[in-house]
Amino acid sequence: MYYSRHIPAIPACPATTYHSLKALDVASVVNSVSGPAAMYKLSQSYSSMMPSWIRGCFFNPELERHRLSAHQYCQHDSIRTMRQMQDVHLVYFVELTLKSKDDVGAAFDIVPSTDLLEYLKHFFLPQPGDWPAQFYPRQVIFETLQKYYKYTEASSAPQSQPQPTSAAAHSDHSYTLSYHSGPEKENVTVNSDQPAILSLIPCIGPLHISLNGQETLFDEFRDLFEIIYTKLVPKSKLAKKKKPWRMSLILEVVCGGWLYIRESVREKFSAFKDIEYQTLRNLLDNYLPLVLSIYSVTFKVNNFSEYFNAIVRIWTMFLCLQRHHYDKALLVWLSMCAY
Repeated sequence: MYYSRHIPAIPACPATTYHSLKALDVASVVNSVSGPAAMYKLSQSYSSMMPSWIRGCFFNPELERHRLSAHQYCQHDSIRTMRQMQDVHLVYFVELTLKSKDDVGAAFDIVPSTDLLEYLKHFFLPQPGDWPAQFYPRQVIFETLQKYYKYTEASSAPQSQPQPTSAAAHSDHSYTLSYHSGPEKENVTVNSDQPAILSLIPCIGPLHISLNGQETLFDEFRDLFEIIYTKLVPKSKLAKKKKPWRMSLILEVVCGGWLYIRESVREKFSAFKDIEYQTLRNLLDNYLPLVLSIYSVTFKVNNFSEYFNAIVRIWTMFLCLQRHHYDKALLVWLSMCAY
């Protein structure tokens, strides 16, 4: 968010052009994760398919320091400077748990009394977050979209049929867009009755994907990483409640070492089919470089095509390791992108 002031806002347009009435397009998701192109890439490890620029960034000492501090919040001078709130505008402050759809709906109902409403009249507002911050807002927005779509369909029906009132369309979250005419708005085609809440776009946050990917991998293979840690630091013991920076450090050390020796190991064990070896190789050659680079390298250099492919791959990891919620959240993201 530090550089967000340099990024132009995205003008709003009719809600159905960016919110699907299906909510989740199963066919497009199936094609994204099991189509011929996806299956070809998934049949090989991530290290085998990793572009050279990602590998170059991974072994760049300066970028490595940034990666290790990606999940280190407010504990270092450079992090405090980078995450300063200089360009943040607080529109309202209220205590809510946000643990249910009703809580999120109550938060959305506060919007009409803030300056945020004026922004939503003209621009999209991406809302990245973790699973609850995506799931419950999407429920509220989808219900509002369904009501609005039925209202607009009924409004365009022949006049002989009874016409619904605007209040019927907006039984909840009823704040609407009220565009002013003028040369600066002449290209705006949004219906003036469209609820402003439809300008919000909830999506799973890339930082949450990265952190949960690393935590999931570390917890699943903790015994292995604990052995490696005690070998590297003989007089230390890995705490049960690990700090994010320590977890990232261990993963970085293991992954960096593996990338140096992987070709020799693959050549020596090319015909080896033991399940334990294949599991270990999948961890080192597929999952580990993926979770370490998906946010700190691929996302930050703004390569959407590679990031999309990485999301498909990390979804398979969450599914195989039975990571609750994240085995569904990424499918929603893929559906949004396909739509």
